[in-house]
Amino acid sequence: MRRILPILTIAFLAGFARAEVPATDGYDSTKSDLKMLEQAGIADEAPALLKFFQQRTVSEPDRVKIGHIIQKLGDDSFDTREAAMDQIEQFGIAAIGLLRQAGREEDYEVVRRCELALARIEKVPSQALTSAAARRLAVHKADGTAEALLAYLPMADDDSVSEEVRNALAAVATVDKKPNKALLQALSDPLVIRRGAAAEALVRSGPAELLPQLIAQFRREKDADTRIRLAVALVTGAKQKDLVPDLIDLMSQVPLDLGWQAEDVMCRLAGEDKGPKVTLGNDQASRTKARDAWAEWWKANEKGVDLAKLEERAKMLGYTMILEMDVRGITGRVVELGPDNKERWKVENVQFPIAAQLLNGNRLLLAEHNRHTISERDITTGKIIWTQQVLMPVAVQRLPNGHTFVAARNQLVEFDAERKQVYSYPRPQHDIVAAQKLRNGEIIYATNGGQLVRLNAKREEVKSFSVGRVNYYSGLQALSNNRVLVTQLNSVAEFDLESGQSRWTANVNTPTSVQRLPNGNTLVASMNSMKVIELDSAGKEVWTYTPNGARPWRAMRR
Repeated sequence: MRRILPILTIAFLAGFARAEVPATDGYDSTKSDLKMLEQAGIADEAPALLKFFQQRTVSEPDRVKIGHIIQKLGDDSFDTREAAMDQIEQFGIAAIGLLRQAGREEDYEVVRRCELALARIEKVPSQALTSAAARRLAVHKADGTAEALLAYLPMADDDSVSEEVRNALAAVATVDKKPNKALLQALSDPLVIRRGAAAEALVRSGPAELLPQLIAQFRREKDADTRIRLAVALVTGAKQKDLVPDLIDLMSQVPLDLGWQAEDVMCRLAGEDKGPKVTLGNDQASRTKARDAWAEWWKANEKGVDLAKLEERAKMLGYTMILEMDVRGITGRVVELGPDNKERWKVENVQFPIAAQLLNGNRLLLAEHNRHTISERDITTGKIIWTQQVLMPVAVQRLPNGHTFVAARNQLVEFDAERKQVYSYPRPQHDIVAAQKLRNGEIIYATNGGQLVRLNAKREEVKSFSVGRVNYYSGLQALSNNRVLVTQLNSVAEFDLESGQSRWTANVNTPTSVQRLPNGNTLVASMNSMKVIELDSAGKEVWTYTPNGARPWRAMRR
């Protein structure tokens, strides 16, 4: 009755469950993708990969039917809910994507039953495997790829899978130097998601002569989400300067993650610290303010802006900055290593360096926990530029507007460019272990009781959930896909900020910092193990550095 993949070994399932991480630009995932497909019993051949997506695709009437059944999972009648569960399971793996999409709804019972249904249907983690299959199809470029992916797209598990499908569609946008007929046909598809993905793929990789038609498509499109995706593609890829005002205007009309894409384009055009000192937030007022500020900036700077700057996105240099608690039991230091693990620079004689950020101009923003200070230093001369007293700081962050955000055991505090206090959010329990301020003005922080707390831009608590047992010296990193990485007692884990659900975990002995790298791997410092390691998506160590006689507290790569 259910269509599922072949049964896998227990060892494979255990490893696979840790592999659910979002794809990242610049990461060559070929080896891990091939291994994933092999262990799932899927051949790296076009027919097998196409079949994989076809098995997860239903007709439009069935897609609508599944949607109605899912809504019945929250019905007042217990019998109705139970019957809906049985009906959903009959669709098997074809229902996985829609169940995941519905898992983001506000109705707790719907969310709970979607999770139960997924547990029964999903014999292997679907997201990582589907992303791998999409990437391999992009390599094979076989006939029928566009048709299969367009049909599947409305059933995609989540945004990360959808993005991989869009990338694969762009890879097959041209066939024999002509636009892919399936994509051209999809430009008039009644479903927005298919129509938009087809247009975006053709903008990114289609023949140049198609550009006027695609610009006209953008002008006709009514859906704001689709319009901003096309605007980003047309401005960054096709260098359509006259569409920048449209891109700016759309900032305030779309979900925050899409708005940030437009904001990122504008920041890259303006250059570092040269654009408006505003950012998109969760409330409409902040989005309108950001839109208006960028519109004014564009009006004043349009003539001097070269869209070629959009090709200058910074690349990872391979430099790893390590904060060492102490060196042979004496004082601590901050050191940066090159790709060859040789020291590039160091700042010595610091007391418990718990957090740092490298700034422009060879300056280091540093928090010293036991010295109760934050400071800014010149790494070339060692000169201390300024110092500010803060009781037991645990995190420090320079914000786009020039302010400095500091998390301490007992408070969250922000200083302006002149180091005057802007606000202080007290935490009388003295239990903050890690924190970060997000681009939208929200703040997330972790407590030594294992709670992840989320504050809105007004510093009002809007959510709190458990992230398990943590160390007194812990770390976190907010990710762009609305998830957060945290260090636990003997592991690192990734959680969904909305649902609080764990999405990925890897075992590490007493980790104290964590960072997701652009290549999809995860950098972790382990103070007790006295080493810094890089983990791949399966949690396997692919790089290790052991300082000589020092305990690494934090590690960050740029």
